[in-house]
Amino acid sequence: MALIKSKEQSTGVTVSYWKIAGLELLGDFCRATVMGYIDKAARDANKSSVEAVTYDLIGFTIAELDEANKNPYSIAYNKLKSDVVFFSDATDDL
Repeated sequence: MALIKSKEQSTGVTVSYWKIAGLELLGDFCRATVMGYIDKAARDANKSSVEAVTYDLIGFTIAELDEANKNPYSIAYNKLKSDVVFFSDATDDL
């Protein structure tokens, strides 16, 4: 899973494919490290990311993880879309 949303960097490179590289549960929130790639093909070809961003996702709790069929990455992607303005209109890449 990943999110598709274009962002032009100051260098002129456009980043359009965002994948969570890691999650860290820290009490009542989760720290998500999101890597930005030029596109899905670059990620699939194991090219290096061109941007890394860390987001603290509030309300990400163990109770949510205990619910049936909940995946921490799925919860994190949903929270990125609901809590981070930049990703609010991103498209899911399932």
